[in-house]
Amino acid sequence: MSKSIFKNAIYKTLLNLFNLVIPLIIGPYVVRVIGTELMGRISYTESINMYFAIFAGLGIYQYGIREISRIRDDKKKVNQLFTSLFLLGVIANLIVTPAYLIYINIYFKGAPAFPVMVIYAFNTALTAFYVEWMNEALEDYDFITIKTIIVRSIFIISTLLLIKNQQDFYKYVILNSVTLFLNYSISFARIKRKVKFDFSNLTFTKHLKSLIFIVILSNANTLYTILDKIMLGNHVSENAVSYYTYPQLVNSIVNNLLLSIVLVTVPRLSNLLGNNDEKQYENLLNKICKTYLAFLFPAAIGIFILAKEILILYGGGTQLVASTNVLRIFAAYMITAGFESILTNQVMYVKRKERILVVFILTFGLVNVVFKQILVRTGALTPETAIATTTLANFLLITTEYLYINLKLKIKFSILDFGKLKYLLYSLAFIPISYVISLVFKGFFSYIMLVVLVNGLYYFLVLYITKDEILFTFLSKFMRKKS
Repeated sequence: MSKSIFKNAIYKTLLNLFNLVIPLIIGPYVVRVIGTELMGRISYTESINMYFAIFAGLGIYQYGIREISRIRDDKKKVNQLFTSLFLLGVIANLIVTPAYLIYINIYFKGAPAFPVMVIYAFNTALTAFYVEWMNEALEDYDFITIKTIIVRSIFIISTLLLIKNQQDFYKYVILNSVTLFLNYSISFARIKRKVKFDFSNLTFTKHLKSLIFIVILSNANTLYTILDKIMLGNHVSENAVSYYTYPQLVNSIVNNLLLSIVLVTVPRLSNLLGNNDEKQYENLLNKICKTYLAFLFPAAIGIFILAKEILILYGGGTQLVASTNVLRIFAAYMITAGFESILTNQVMYVKRKERILVVFILTFGLVNVVFKQILVRTGALTPETAIATTTLANFLLITTEYLYINLKLKIKFSILDFGKLKYLLYSLAFIPISYVISLVFKGFFSYIMLVVLVNGLYYFLVLYITKDEILFTFLSKFMRKKS
C-alpha cells in the first residue's frame, strides 16, 4: 500500500473541516436572508428527492468502493468493473428521473415546494455521473479534498454575491444544483483520465443482487432521520422541519468530521479481506474503533454542553435557540450513529453481509415508523420527540448488530471494553467542569472559549498521564513530521 492511512485521514479531516466552516459562514447568512420557513422548504424537498436519488444511484457508490478496492491492483479488471457499474448507473438514472418528475406532478403540483422539486430533478439526473467512489477506492483523497474545497469556495462567493433577499430564494436553489454539477463533472473528468471504458466483459446480473440489497439498505436508512423530517413536514409544519434540520446539520458536520478517521479505511479493510488477511483486518478494525471513540465521546459531550451557544452562533442570533434541546438529543444520537457506522461499514458491509444488514436496518427502521405513528396519534410529535425515538431505534439496531458480529461472525472485536469506553468516562467530567465555569463567567464568548480550552486541556492531560496509546501515536506522527 503506497498511500498512508494517516495521510488519507488528514486529507479527509481537512475536507470535513472545510465543510464545517462553510455552514458557519453561509448558514447564518442564508437563514437571515431567506428565513427558516423557506430553508425548511428546501430541506423538505431534499428529503423527498433523496428517496429517488437512492434508486438513481443504485447503491453503486458503496458497492463500487468495496469491489474496486479488492481488485485495484489489476488495471484491466478495474476498467471492466468500472464500465459495468457506470452503465448500470446510467440505466437506473434513465428510469428514475422520469419517475421522479411524474411523482411530483401527481402529488405536489401547485404546492409551494413544487418549483424547488422541479429544479431538484436536475440533481437526480446528475447521479449517473457521480463517480467519486472510484476516487475513494483508489484512495485519491488529496484530489477529492482539493477539488471540493475549490468548488465549495466558488459556492460561498456566489452565495454572498447573488443571494441578497427572500426574492433570491430560487437563485439559491439553482446555485446548489450548479455546484453539484461542477463537483460531479470535475470528478468524472479526473476518473476518465485514469480509468478507461472496457466493454469486453460487461457483467450486469453478477452485480445486481448485491446492488439491490444496497438500495434496499439505503431505503431502510431513510426510515430514520429522513423519515423524521418528512413526518414533521406532513404533520407539524415547515418550521418544525427547520428546527429539526439545523441541529441535524450541526450533528452531521461534526460527525462527518470525526468519520474521516473511519471512512478512509473502508478501501484498506476491503483490500485486506480481498487478500484473506483476517488477522491484519481485526487489528486495524480495533485500532480504528478506539481512535474514533477517543474523538467521538468528547465531541458529543461538548455539543450537549454548548448546544445553545452553538445554535446562537450558527443562526446569527436567537432565532434557533428553540432547537437547543433537539441538538442535545442529537448529541446522544451522534454516539449511536458512530457505533452504527463502524458496525455497518467496517464490519458487516466489508464482510459482504449486506443481506442480513438489510434485515436489521429495515426491522428497526419499521420500529421507528411505529414510534412516529404513536407520536402522531397522541399529538406528541415534535422535533425533540422525533429525534429521541430515532435515537432509541438506532440503539436497538446497534445492539442487534453487535450481538450478530460477536456471536455469528465471531470476529475478535469489542466496543464494550474499558480501553474504548474510558473515553466516555473521561468526557463526562466536562459537564461538572463546564457548570463551574458557568457560575463564574457570564460572558457569552468567554464562557465558550473557557469551556473548550479548560475541557480540552483536562482531556489532553488525562490521556497523557494515563499514557494513552492513541494520543501518543498522534504525537509521534506529529514529531516525525516536524523532524
